[in-house]
Amino acid sequence: MGHPNRRRFVSNISTASTMAALAGPNGWLRSAAANELQLPSGSVRFSNDVEPLVRWLETAPKEKVVAGFVEKIQSGIPYYRLLASVFLAGIRNVQPRPSVGFKFHTVLVVHSAHQASLAASNRDRWLPLLWAADYFKRAQDDDAKQGDWTMQSPANVEKMSSSAAMRGLESAFDRWDLEAADRFATAAARHCSHGQLLEIFAKYGSRDFRDIGHKAIYVAGAFRLLDTIGREHTEPIVRSLTYALLNHGNGANPSGLDLAPDRPGKENWDRTQSISDHWMTSDWNESHTQSVLESLRDDSASEVCKSVHQRMQRDTNWHSIYDALFVASSELVLRQNGIVPLHAVTSTNAIHYLFQTVKEERLRWWLLLQNCAFVSLLRDAAKDRDKLRDIKIDTLASDTGSTPAELGTVFQNLGSDRDLASRQVYTYLQRSNSPNDFFASARNYVFSKGNDSHDYKFSSAILEDYSNVSPAYRNLYLSGCAQLLHGDSAPDTKLFQRVRELL
Repeated sequence: MGHPNRRRFVSNISTASTMAALAGPNGWLRSAAANELQLPSGSVRFSNDVEPLVRWLETAPKEKVVAGFVEKIQSGIPYYRLLASVFLAGIRNVQPRPSVGFKFHTVLVVHSAHQASLAASNRDRWLPLLWAADYFKRAQDDDAKQGDWTMQSPANVEKMSSSAAMRGLESAFDRWDLEAADRFATAAARHCSHGQLLEIFAKYGSRDFRDIGHKAIYVAGAFRLLDTIGREHTEPIVRSLTYALLNHGNGANPSGLDLAPDRPGKENWDRTQSISDHWMTSDWNESHTQSVLESLRDDSASEVCKSVHQRMQRDTNWHSIYDALFVASSELVLRQNGIVPLHAVTSTNAIHYLFQTVKEERLRWWLLLQNCAFVSLLRDAAKDRDKLRDIKIDTLASDTGSTPAELGTVFQNLGSDRDLASRQVYTYLQRSNSPNDFFASARNYVFSKGNDSHDYKFSSAILEDYSNVSPAYRNLYLSGCAQLLHGDSAPDTKLFQRVRELL
């Protein structure tokens, strides 16, 4: 028999537990006909420990999903398997076309919901996952109306070395060749390391400005989830990522063309042919942060990236630049409480994670420049959508002496006077020894009043990035972003009320 494999042993035990729970007195398998377990012809199949859960989620009536999930929780099915089932159900049933957004948020939001679960109190631990399961059924209905797409099993893939798979995948990405990319992505998932895959997907997930940052958000969230749900799910997730990253709308194949969404990525890749060590060895400098912030407020994406590149060559530390990016994103929310500024925050969260995680120095430098381009382009996109208010985030620090800082008052004002609420958030954070009470209240309002994927994506991003911003700026950062948080004036959602009763 050889030495026992602990991972396989645990997996087998968990699989048996899952099947037993599903086949129990109230379980789905007990009452299902044999043909109900059959997958649609040609569709991709997941591992045996998760497939029954995914299939149940796909076929259960929408009105019974939440109660059914609660039964599975109470039967002892592990959290990470239920998390995997929600994520993989979205991957198999919801197409990231014509946009990596809209209905596909059922996939994009899962990691953010997971972050919220990890940070929640014991009483609320399951709320985000139950919300995500219910949200999947809504997205599934939307996809059915648009053609009822299903991810297919991969074609037969020849055996190849990891280096050959990586070269083939990179070439297919460069050519925007979906068929070849799917084939090489499948081979890469089978033969390449997690780190190798992350390097290439971080690059191609951040190369173009289509879908306002959702591609980078998907890459970061998917690779982070793999560490929780298990890397045995790498292949379908990598294939889904490939399909999403090669979305270019209804236009011509971008390969060989000079299209606006691709231009910053190409310019920045050329810039990073020349790099120095100063961006890593220089000290953090607040004046450098202020200078980059001013550029992000007014300059074009190309001008911002050129200026930042020159600074990095000379004397500016990467952390000083990222502080400017975080603050500029928050200020954009302050200037326009809308969906486009929100994505400046969430895409910065995603690209910052990729920047911190990849190994190749040139790729890290390029990701930082791409983040600068994205924030600048999102600023311009927000202007095109609606007028930006003439306000700077520094004003939130004014008049703090006469601004009440009680937490309850802050969340009351978020529904009526958001500028006052932002100043109160700043005052509260400045006077508090810890932001944890504010974090807990913000999450509780998301759980009870949030009904949109962006409630989870945005709140999880800002509460994570609070600690990534330097102490000199983090309270300003969170105060500006607070304008898109829920206050206590909105009613609790029906789903929240129902889940509380069930639990």
